[in-house]
Amino acid sequence: MRKGLFFWGILLVVGGILVAGAVYFGKAPSSVPGDGVLPPFSETRVPRLLLQAEGTQIPALLPELLEEVGNFSEFGGIGVLLEHSPVGISDMLRRFLLLARFWGHFGAIAEWHDGTAQMGFVARLSDEDGAALARGKVPSRWNVPLPELEIQVDSGTGNREMRLKRGSVFTIFLDLRKDLLVGASSPDLLERTFSLLRGTVSSPELAWRLNPEWRGHLRGGDAGFLTPSEGPHSAETTIEAAWTTEDGKGRLVWTLEGPGLELDPAWEAAFAPREWTEAMLLPEPFFAAAGGMIPEYALAVEHPSVMELTRSLERLGLTSADAGALLAGPILFGVGGRAQYLSLPAPAFVAQFPGRGEVGMRFAKRFWRQGPFLFLPDPDPLKGFPEGGTSSVPFSLVAAASPDMAVLGVAEPESLAGGVSPAELVPELKNEKALLWVCCDVAALYEGLSGLQAAGRVGEQLGLRRAENMNTAIRLLEKVHSVKRIVFLLFTLGKGMLSWNFPES
Repeated sequence: MRKGLFFWGILLVVGGILVAGAVYFGKAPSSVPGDGVLPPFSETRVPRLLLQAEGTQIPALLPELLEEVGNFSEFGGIGVLLEHSPVGISDMLRRFLLLARFWGHFGAIAEWHDGTAQMGFVARLSDEDGAALARGKVPSRWNVPLPELEIQVDSGTGNREMRLKRGSVFTIFLDLRKDLLVGASSPDLLERTFSLLRGTVSSPELAWRLNPEWRGHLRGGDAGFLTPSEGPHSAETTIEAAWTTEDGKGRLVWTLEGPGLELDPAWEAAFAPREWTEAMLLPEPFFAAAGGMIPEYALAVEHPSVMELTRSLERLGLTSADAGALLAGPILFGVGGRAQYLSLPAPAFVAQFPGRGEVGMRFAKRFWRQGPFLFLPDPDPLKGFPEGGTSSVPFSLVAAASPDMAVLGVAEPESLAGGVSPAELVPELKNEKALLWVCCDVAALYEGLSGLQAAGRVGEQLGLRRAENMNTAIRLLEKVHSVKRIVFLLFTLGKGMLSWNFPES
């Protein structure tokens, strides 16, 4: 496995696929019921994207996020995929999504042949946009997000071509049929698409399995690209997703299948979903919270990332055995409130280890007596935690435990609220088991960004490494800092949900 838990690697790939719009690979029908005809595709087994939606279902921030994700290969296999075409797949999709926001119903495909991207779409237009294109002009509102676009007309064939003014790398061949705009990256695909519309080419209809009443759908997989193997055909990873959004509020669900999610029995048992009923100690005001698991099996096989965390806990005063016992199991995180980092005000951060019993109690005791800081004063008691406590010297430290919960963090005790249930933050957890959940008030988190950077420096003093992609995370956070709320749920390695409240200005 790559550095980091296998679980987190899979999660990054899933998250990247969802942000990018997902990829469809393998055989798929080339038409859908109702509005939104999809262009035909080649018979060869290649990576392929298949998407049907309405323009109103494309959040305004998605193209910006896609541009940011496409710049970084560290986003896992999806980063390699996004950089695997002459234009850069993320760049192509970003421009497409910027235009698609102006359309009605549309269907689109994209294929990748030996590193070359091919795409096509059929979209319903407004009367105003259709009239402009009929005159050979780019609709004026399209030029707002993409001022570099222009329409050229081939003097010989009369075909319209939409391209960048500064080059012809991004070129789409266009034609109109009443209120339908047909576009393709090659004249051949454009002609095959019209054959489908004329009825000379037929294909079965596609029934979406996930929430068919929603107005955004996609299917995807990788034709073995992400998980190559010996033999003529590598097993492919496939995805289906559906989403709906209105007034900036949206919800997306997905299922993911493939060899990348197949675990040996020991890992599969380790990643069994669980109920999240523990009462949290949450900093207020609330910025973000999360819950996840480190399986005991990761300790047994001495997984490098888990071993690194174990060594960090040993530096805080625990024995190797106790450090492993403290890590193994569910872990809760809370960000918000306030803390002092060497006189620098910043958000509080607390990690919580439920159900650790005597191990948690020993940790809280040893932290204050044998931890990394010399001359720590005796801690002030923390209500509900008989062992350990809090201190404001050298900064706002929390290390406390009861038989039911151990807590480690940096927070002023008066900003901590006890008894908060994860289901209060994420209502879906009332009736669902999950591997991982995240709830974030991004706007509030952005306000504390400088404090989080200070927290990272303090974490280094505690012996914990800063995240390798911290700068990338900061840039992504800056892109969406006005988002009011995001909730992410991973029910199993192949099933999840994302909800959001995006600004639409």
